[in-house]
Amino acid sequence: MTSVRISWQQMLGGPYRGVVTLQPEGGVLGGSHSCSVNSSTANAFCLVTSLQPDSLYSATVKVCSITGFCSEPSRRVLVHTLFDATVMNFNILGPHEMFASWREEKPHPSTSYRLHVNNQEHVACRQPTLEGKKENHICHITGLRANTSHVLQLYLCPDKSASCHRASHPHFARTPAVRVVDDRPPQELSINAIGPNTATVKINHTDDGSTYFVVASPFNTLFSLQNNTSKRCKMVNVTGSLTCRLQDLPPNTIHQLDIHKCHPAGGNCTPLWTVGHVRTLPEGRCLPPLPIPLPGEPPN
Repeated sequence: MTSVRISWQQMLGGPYRGVVTLQPEGGVLGGSHSCSVNSSTANAFCLVTSLQPDSLYSATVKVCSITGFCSEPSRRVLVHTLFDATVMNFNILGPHEMFASWREEKPHPSTSYRLHVNNQEHVACRQPTLEGKKENHICHITGLRANTSHVLQLYLCPDKSASCHRASHPHFARTPAVRVVDDRPPQELSINAIGPNTATVKINHTDDGSTYFVVASPFNTLFSLQNNTSKRCKMVNVTGSLTCRLQDLPPNTIHQLDIHKCHPAGGNCTPLWTVGHVRTLPEGRCLPPLPIPLPGEPPN
C-alpha cells in the first residue's frame, strides 16, 4: 500500500548505482520519493517506501557509473499503490434507509473515514478513526431512492487534508420498493346484527400480514364513557375475506364500528377505518348465523 518495487535491466560490469525517482501525479500530496542501490547484476531493483496508499506516481530510473556519469532518466512508468480493502456490511431498514458498518482492523492515526454513496459523500457518515482499536463503525444512511441498487465506497482521509484514498472496493446494496398500502375503506363490506348481543363484520381485504380488529362502541358517547362497553374482536381470514364476530354487546343499541390495524410484531395499533354502524336486535330476537362459519365452528 505504501511501497513500490521498481526493477530494470542494466549492462553487465559495474558496479552501477541505480537511482529511482517517483513523482506524485493527479493531485497526490507529498513531494518526490526516491531510492538507490548499487548492483553489478543485469537485473536490479529498488524499493521506494513511505508512499500514499491508493495514489498515482510516475517512476523513472537512471543508472550511474562509479565515476559519477549518469544516463538520461528512463521513460516514465505510471504506478498506482494499493489500499487496504475494508469489508463493509449492510442492514437494509426500508425503502429509503440502511445501516452500513465496517471494522477498523489496522491503525490509521490522524485520519477519518468518509463514505460515498452513489459517488457523493454522505456527510453524516464522517467518522474519525479509532487509533488502532479493533472496533466497528456504524453509520445510518437515509434519503435513498427506493427499489434502487446503490454503490457505496469507503475512503480514508488524513486530517486537515482533502487528499483521500480508497479504503474499500465498491459495495452494492439494493433498497426495496415502497409497499403501497390502500388505506381506503373497503367497498365490499357486510355488517349484520344476528342477535341482541352479537354482530358480525366481513370485509374483502387483501391479507398483508397485519392483524386487524373491529372495535364496536355505543354510538351514544356518554353511554360509552360511563359504562365502558366498547367491545372488539380479531378478524380472521375465511375464504379470502376478513371476518369477525362481536359478542356481549348491549341489546337494541347502535354501535359505531372501527377497524384497527396492528403491526405484525405486536404492540402498536392504529385506527384505520370507520366502516359504519350496526344496531343490535332487541331482547328475544335472533337472526340465523352467517352461512360461512368462523374457524373452529361446525358448519350449519
